[in-house]
Amino acid sequence: MSAATAINARLSEACKSLEVPGVVAVANAGGRYAEAFGVSSLKQGETHNSLTLDSTFYLASATKLLTAISALQCVERGQLNLDEDVTRWLPELKDLEILTGFDDKGKPIMVKAVNKITLRCVALVYFLTKHHS
Repeated sequence: MSAATAINARLSEACKSLEVPGVVAVANAGGRYAEAFGVSSLKQGETHNSLTLDSTFYLASATKLLTAISALQCVERGQLNLDEDVTRWLPELKDLEILTGFDDKGKPIMVKAVNKITLRCVALVYFLTKHHS
């Protein structure tokens, strides 16, 4: 049995037994492999579409580690500086306003940002409001 056949059998069984709802697995660098198994959701009332190699996923914070590693590799190579203004790459953040609170009617109080946004700052950002917990 080839490695690909063994992997396919294991992933297929994991999906059938509901160990996981679905898997899209891709490998390369000489071991080219691409397969999709299972469905997109097991929730009641949702469509249970079969996964494909083109399926998209909501990853939320799962990309933070990969993004941090990639950014720090660029810093290591001298391609990025942790203290450089990120608006060089993200100009849409140039005129960003900062939420400082809410008035008596619940309307947000916004002020123009004074400090630049840097990669070093972004690494320390977490939502601290009840709306993001």
